[in-house]
Amino acid sequence: MGDDRQRACASDLLRRPPIGSFQRARRATTALIATLVVVSAAQADARGAQPLRLTAAFDRDAVLGSTTPLHLGLRVDLRSRPSPVARIAMRYPRSLGVTTSGLGLAACHRTLAEFTEVVIDGLGLAGCPRNSVMARGRALGEVRLGGEPVFREEGTVTVLAGPIHEGRMGLVGMVDGLHPVGAKLVYEGQVLPAAWPYGGALTIGVRQLPARYEAEIALDAITFSVGSDDILYHERVGGRTVAYRPGGLLLPDRCPRGGFPFDAAVTFLDGGHERAAVRVPCPRRRGRSPAAADG
Repeated sequence: MGDDRQRACASDLLRRPPIGSFQRARRATTALIATLVVVSAAQADARGAQPLRLTAAFDRDAVLGSTTPLHLGLRVDLRSRPSPVARIAMRYPRSLGVTTSGLGLAACHRTLAEFTEVVIDGLGLAGCPRNSVMARGRALGEVRLGGEPVFREEGTVTVLAGPIHEGRMGLVGMVDGLHPVGAKLVYEGQVLPAAWPYGGALTIGVRQLPARYEAEIALDAITFSVGSDDILYHERVGGRTVAYRPGGLLLPDRCPRGGFPFDAAVTFLDGGHERAAVRVPCPRRRGRSPAAADG
C-alpha cells in the first residue's frame, strides 16, 4: 500500500488534531524489536510458528547483589494469532523487588475517561511526574480498518507507576506513535501478586479504540527496560533540584536454582490465551568471574 493510502487511512483513524502527525520517512524498527522479530521468524521457520515468544535479560555486566535494568520483550505471531492482544501479564521472580525498588516514587494519575478513550492529548509524559517513570521501550503494532491490515505503526513505550489501590501499585502504559501516525495512547495496568516461584506480575489491559474510529490495533512486538539508564529522577538537595538515575532492580546475593524464571500470559480479544516462559542465567557474583556465577 502506498504512502498516500497510508496517510488517508491514518487521517480517518485519528480525527482529533493535533494528535495526528504524518511522517514521510519510511518505517524503521528499533534494534531490539528488529532482533526479536528476526530471531522469532527464524525459529518459526525452523520449528513451526510460535504464537508467543518471551525474552528477558539483565545487563551484560550485571552482578549479584547489585542493581541492574531488566530487559523484557514479547513477540506475537499475528499469522497464528490474528486476534488483537487484550491483556498482558508478565510474572517476574520473587527475588526481584519491583515495587520495593527505587522506581515509581511518584504516581501518574489518569482518569477512567482517558483509559476508555485510549487516545489522549499531551506532549511528553502528558502531565505525569518524571519520578513515576519505571520503564522505557518500543512497540510495533498492526493497524486494521474494516478487519484489513492497513499499515504497521511503531511507537515508544513508557511505563509509569500509578496510584496505590488496596495495597497494589497501579501502572500506566503510554505509547507515543512515531510512524506513520503520531498518536498518544494510554492503557491501565497494575502490579499483582503471583504464586511461587514468582513475586509479582506486571499486568496491562490493551483496550481497543472506541467504535467510532472503526479501527483496531493488533500488538506485534514490545520491548521495554525496567530501570533503564535513560530514566532520570529529581530530588531536592540543599535547596536545589538535583537530577539522578534511580537505577534498576536489586539482584539477590544468591541466584535461584536454574536461573531467574519469567513468564508471560496473554489474553486475546477473541478470548484465546497463550503463555511463554524463559529463565535468565545467573549473573556473576561480586569479585568472581562469570564462569563462577552459577550456584
